[in-house]
Amino acid sequence: FTLTVNVDCMWSAWSACSATCSAGTHSRTRNRLKQHNGMDCVGVTDEDCDSSQPPCNPTAAHTSPVFIDEFSSQALMCSASQFAGLSGGITFGWYRGLEGMEAAVTLNTQVANSTSDDGNGQFTGRLMFVSVSRFDAGSIKCRAFNVNGASQLSSAMLLEVKYAPESVRIGPSRSLLVGVKGSSFTLFCFAAGNPAPTYSWRQPGGKTATGDELQLPPVQFEDGGVYTCVANNTIEAGAKSEEETVVLRIEGIANWNCCVLIRSSTEVHLDISQEL
Repeated sequence: FTLTVNVDCMWSAWSACSATCSAGTHSRTRNRLKQHNGMDCVGVTDEDCDSSQPPCNPTAAHTSPVFIDEFSSQALMCSASQFAGLSGGITFGWYRGLEGMEAAVTLNTQVANSTSDDGNGQFTGRLMFVSVSRFDAGSIKCRAFNVNGASQLSSAMLLEVKYAPESVRIGPSRSLLVGVKGSSFTLFCFAAGNPAPTYSWRQPGGKTATGDELQLPPVQFEDGGVYTCVANNTIEAGAKSEEETVVLRIEGIANWNCCVLIRSSTEVHLDISQEL
């Protein structure tokens, strides 16, 4: 007794494309795996695979951080090549954000996207910031698309936006500060800016200091007066600075037997009841 089983034709998986990112038409192949008295395979054993391939190697033109002053103009460039066997061009999209969570860069009157080609299958995308904002800073990638929608993402370009110091603040956050003779006092200074600002102080009596924290030793009456913090940094337009001022008033304490702490929005001081 002989049992005959008919086996239909089965295809292997397609091979990889025969070449990538080079001139000429590229192909891929597949094989008939098995058949016995069954249905024959339908289709071809080889085909042109250019149409299924994404644009070749989209490359960010800026491999190191791009530093630009706020409100200046800046173009980011990206290039990619096309398979010679595929008609149609390449377009570029631009994305920002963390790996795998990229979101499209919003295009508007201040941010424009354009594409050019050299006629030999090489295309260049250009993302133009007409007036760059600090909010444009961050990691930006380009994605190259062919006419069939196949795409490939570039490595990241880092855009750093520099701006002058602003919003200088001295703490404690009051315009008039009251210190007690013989006590220690500390002032703090902070400002927004990129690069991060450095700080210097002007004090009564012509004294100066540096750093974001000014520690005063046990204060005397002569330490009272105007204290000014100056925040400095350097951008392409040159050295920039902004300053903020507070007044420190020093009060003495006579012999006393009670005190009441009085607080307002601008100062803290002690109301003293002296001994007679």
